[in-house]
Amino acid sequence: MKLNRSLAAQHRLRLLASIILTTLWMSGCVGGARRREPDFSFALPSGWEIVSTSRLDTTGEGEEEWVILYTFDQPEQRVFAPVRCAVYNISRRESKLPLIYPYQLQAPSWTYLGEGPARTSVKLQDVVTRIQPDSPDTYASTNEIVVQSTSAEGFANRVSIFQWRDNVRSKRKDPNEVVLVPNADGKRGQWYQCIGLFESMFRIDVEQDRVLVWDRIRDRNQLARINVYEPSGGPGGYLTDGGQLVAPVSSCIDFAFGIPSNLAVSPYPEKVVLGFQEQSMVGPTYGSTFLTDKATQERQSDVNWSLFRADLVKVDRVCVSKLAYNPAAESMAETQALEQGTGQIRTVVETEATYVAGADIRKLRIEWQMLRDADIWRIDGIRSVQAFE
Repeated sequence: MKLNRSLAAQHRLRLLASIILTTLWMSGCVGGARRREPDFSFALPSGWEIVSTSRLDTTGEGEEEWVILYTFDQPEQRVFAPVRCAVYNISRRESKLPLIYPYQLQAPSWTYLGEGPARTSVKLQDVVTRIQPDSPDTYASTNEIVVQSTSAEGFANRVSIFQWRDNVRSKRKDPNEVVLVPNADGKRGQWYQCIGLFESMFRIDVEQDRVLVWDRIRDRNQLARINVYEPSGGPGGYLTDGGQLVAPVSSCIDFAFGIPSNLAVSPYPEKVVLGFQEQSMVGPTYGSTFLTDKATQERQSDVNWSLFRADLVKVDRVCVSKLAYNPAAESMAETQALEQGTGQIRTVVETEATYVAGADIRKLRIEWQMLRDADIWRIDGIRSVQAFE
């Protein structure tokens, strides 16, 4: 912590020097009348390096700011060096004397925002519409700053979201005037509020008012758990007042790389069950390739199957929250089948899932009877259906 505070203090001093020099430069006192893009590298302590400089209208006020990504530790390691972000915000108090103020983008409990200079990027995106700033007088930008780093596979795996807040905009004669000291004062401050931070070992998808965090299930079947987050509507967006991530609105198991085209011949019975429930229910015979002849006949008359008949119930969405299976029992059954020469193996897969059909929401625990014949798993029946909370 002492080292971090020391580095931050060095950074503040150099940023102050940057403000002074850049002010002189933009007023034409440095380098003659010709203006070039300012070089912010001298504002960083020795050994720190700028990764990229972007011009983005982060405040939504029609003026593009400088957004700097930089490394502060092991900058030569292009694969994994930590990356931070700072915004240099311009204020034109007078037409001939603009000022530039530095804002360090800081996420709660994170010392850096991205990992790997070559894989870290920043962009503007309208990702949150349902948010209420601290007070009615607070101005919040429409587009948010999204800083993300990606994995070697190209998936975002670390994402932070920031929104410009201005509590003095409505009280100033000049809308472009910036408070001298950037701060998060609820009455008269201007700052970039962190409204979301997400991390995954696999994949993160950022959509408008929704973030999906995928984490691989470390097992045989290439499945993943997807936690879906939505902003709370409060000033913190995806974060609570204490800076913690809000609880997910759903947590579902899905195929990590999409439903396989040859799923019906998967060697894993749990994937057959998951695929059967996720297939679009376009008719009364949907998913027939996943069923034995016995199960196909039962579906026409057994009440346990009513939810899986599109002519009776139109299910809009399925969220499988639990998928239980027993590889050891499968191996034992396979050994017995070889000894007996039957060629057939039976097992049970249990699911807990939420089924949404219009306004009808059902949470059901189902035991699926599975049969493997000629090395192909099929659903052979439903043993029980129970509601759960």
